[in-house]
Amino acid sequence: MEQFEEEICCILNICCGGANNRDAKAALAKKLVASAGLQADQAATVSAYIMETFDLAPSGSLKAYRDAVAKMAREYPYQDEDA
Repeated sequence: MEQFEEEICCILNICCGGANNRDAKAALAKKLVASAGLQADQAATVSAYIMETFDLAPSGSLKAYRDAVAKMAREYPYQDEDA
């Protein structure tokens, strides 16, 4: 996991967020410009989409949870409620 930078805390809504996640979106957009090479307007659009669609956590921190859910899902056969 990458070193926990102040902007990462903001992106994860730990230390800031603002109305409608304004500060978190801005921090993520700034990170996308610096790390992914996006233009500022592209980064703002992508940031808004990500923050409105997903809950974020540091990379690797949810692996055990994800593995447990996947294991449970494989244990029970899918049931189509519309059938």
